[in-house]
Amino acid sequence: MTGLRAESTIVHCLYPGYHEVTENLAETDNYKNVVNMWINSPGHAANMEKDTPYVCVVVNGKYFAYEGWKP
Repeated sequence: MTGLRAESTIVHCLYPGYHEVTENLAETDNYKNVVNMWINSPGHAANMEKDTPYVCVVVNGKYFAYEGWKP
């Protein structure tokens, strides 16, 4: 995904006080596709189904990020 970089070597939570953080990324020109893209991807859907009571979705142009946190 151009403009976004995934870190695969993180071994601890970057959010102090939270023991689980989930993240989904998407790239699309049509915002109406984002949720369906995530739902139709088993890994992304699993992230959204986790018990993370705090959620944030951010948009930057055609890039979308979903993060869920659990204290």
